[in-house]
Amino acid sequence: MSAYADFAYVYDALMEDLPYDAWVEFYEKIWADYGRRPKLLLDAGCGTGSIALRLAEKGMEVIGCDMSEDMLGIARDKAGEMGLRPLFLHQSMEELDLYGTVDGVISSLDCINYLPDFDTLCAAMARISLFMEPGALFIFDVNTEDKLRGLDGQTIVKETEDIFCVWQNEYLPDARKCRFTIDIFVAEEESWQRYGEEQLETAFTDAEIREALSRAGLALLACEGPAENMPETAAERRFYIAEKK
Repeated sequence: MSAYADFAYVYDALMEDLPYDAWVEFYEKIWADYGRRPKLLLDAGCGTGSIALRLAEKGMEVIGCDMSEDMLGIARDKAGEMGLRPLFLHQSMEELDLYGTVDGVISSLDCINYLPDFDTLCAAMARISLFMEPGALFIFDVNTEDKLRGLDGQTIVKETEDIFCVWQNEYLPDARKCRFTIDIFVAEEESWQRYGEEQLETAFTDAEIREALSRAGLALLACEGPAENMPETAAERRFYIAEKK
């Protein structure tokens, strides 16, 4: 089963409490601090478009890419309902292929961790860099190894009126990966339909990320923990701000 295939259809309902507005404000502050607010932005790993569409509402021209066609389909539906026309592309980060360059890139909510290994991380950084204008910023976050290790053995239950989700976590220390086993029960007419899938996040080290950025011609401007104005969902994440040379 492809990543997020079934999960895509219930993602927004289960994640509606995520403070997307705070993430957008965080990006706006960084762009203001560096004097680099993009006119054409790439959202790498845009999912169902919750952040991309908020930025499009602010007048920014947005391109979103994601490896899940299901997620992108939902993003396009939401854009149509909002009267917005961002460009959504079915592309993975490591195979990114745009028609031209952008003057800003973001990747939010640990999308980078879904890259399977260091070589793929390097390939993704190289493709993103290729389509960035000189001076453009790439802002992204990752879950730290400590956070992913700390998830080992945890079970998360999320529930709405029509959806029941059980999310189990297992950390694999030798592979430096966290396996998420997700069971979703959706109310359909008079019965419940069960869906399930498995996802993996990779615990990249700070050294690996810095090396991948350097190889891609991206200069690291800042690397730090969550800023004071970031929401709780940013806890135990590391944030990177890099510039295309």
